[in-house]
Amino acid sequence: MGWLRAILAQRRVDQYRKIGRETALGEIEPAARVSEQLELKQLEDLRVAIKTTLSAASAEERFLLSAYYLDQHTLHEMSRVLRVHEATVSRKLKRATERLRKQLLRTLRARGLSRRAAEEALGTDPRDVDINLGKLLQKSEGDPNSNKADLNKERQE
Repeated sequence: MGWLRAILAQRRVDQYRKIGRETALGEIEPAARVSEQLELKQLEDLRVAIKTTLSAASAEERFLLSAYYLDQHTLHEMSRVLRVHEATVSRKLKRATERLRKQLLRTLRARGLSRRAAEEALGTDPRDVDINLGKLLQKSEGDPNSNKADLNKERQE
């Protein structure tokens, strides 16, 4: 019975794959144009949301995100510069990313995207979003660049 069940399931999968590829040519072009327009709007909405969210982030959050994700410093290096334990840096980094993600979703929803569309927009390849994250993260009220200089000095030692 198990063998028969496996064979029937595989035949159903094969049939689904065959039918799934069959699409009338007339249906492809208009749908592609509409989806391309939606994608461009989502990219623009995402670009605006990223700028507003990162500009509202604290200097410490921007420093943590920049040092960890852009400069690829380790938690150990960052903890030595900030003079706190690695676990503290890890928790702060996690809180910052979670807060920024929630804020991005709120901003995208406020710009008219549905929850699903906002989630999809956050899944966009960062290379498709024409934005200089390094520049956005380095703007500050205080001077996290002094911490960055310490971090680079620490890395060289």
